[in-house]
Amino acid sequence: MTETDDDRRSVELSEPSVDPLDQEPIEIDLSSLTARQLVTFSRALERGYYDRNREIGLSELAAEFEVSKSALSQRLARAEEKLMRQVLDGIEG
Repeated sequence: MTETDDDRRSVELSEPSVDPLDQEPIEIDLSSLTARQLVTFSRALERGYYDRNREIGLSELAAEFEVSKSALSQRLARAEEKLMRQVLDGIEG
């Protein structure tokens, strides 16, 4: 899969601040995820896996992707790590 500027996907997040007017956006480059990681992470988010009162469990989500629970857990963990590193890098400046 070849990446161009048009293929880049990003999300802007704001870092926590006492004064909301002082918040600087943090850009997250979703193109750092593989296609499978992006699809998996997006579906998990849409289906409520990350909700406080989880709407779908890992087993159900794994069944939707026709992969083992372990494989899905590892895929999500890799995606989460990539995204969180970008968030922390953005906060640390």
